Order: sequence, then structure tokens, then C-alpha cells
Amino acid sequence: MIKKNKLIKKKAHKGDVTKIINNKSNYFHGFGELYISEIKLKKIKGWKKHKRMTMNLKVIQGKVKFVFITKNNKKFKEIILNDKDLKLITVPKKTIFAFQGLNKKNMIMNFSNIQHESNECLNYPINKFNYNWK
Repeated sequence: MIKKNKLIKKKAHKGDVTKIINNKSNYFHGFGELYISEIKLKKIKGWKKHKRMTMNLKVIQGKVKFVFITKNNKKFKEIILNDKDLKLITVPKKTIFAFQGLNKKNMIMNFSNIQHESNECLNYPINKFNYNWK
């Protein structure tokens, strides 16, 4: 199940600190790698499905629309996050999803449980699913 997890922001007089994840977080599934994916305005990355990777996604710059396919590839779940949101999305393995940049420059941090492997991810054409990106 796709989950939005609330992050903790601690106030500090020299600058606030936002805790993203640790090994006691209920959305921690191991550590494989941490990377940042950039996406330009109105561009779409996806559709993709990871066979083994669980992702924890945090928008660190801009605004991004994430779209997840649920219910036998017939329903869509949308989540829009920006860099001010204290939220992180956990995407379980075998979830089909895509995302679109809504600002001029957008960056997403992915804390995943395994390292990226090209044969671990399935990619689908953007018109494979009947979703209107507007």
C-alpha cells in the first residue's frame, strides 16, 4: 500500500532540521542507495514498476505529481507534494507509478532498500494506462 509518512521538523535557532528516515522508522525496509532524480516542468517519468525495490520519495525542490495505479490497473491515486511538505511517500515493490514535474525545476530524493538494477525495473509506455495528465 502506498503511504504518506509525516516527517519530523525540529526548530533550531541556527536553522531547522528535518528528519527523513532512520532504521527505526516504520517505513525503513533496509538501505540500498540514496539518489536524487530531477524532472523538468510538465515532463513525465514512468510508468515503471520495481520488482524488489521499496522506495521512500521526498520532494526536495519544486512540486511533483505522483500517480499510482491501483485496483487491477483500473484506478489511479494522485499525490502532489512540494518541497515545503513534511511528507515522504513510501512506494512498495510491484507498484506501477509515474510522476510529473509541476515547477520549472523539481528534484526527488529516493531512499531505497536495494541498489538500482536495470533488470529489476519494468518500464511501460506513457500511453499504456488511461490516465489524463492534463
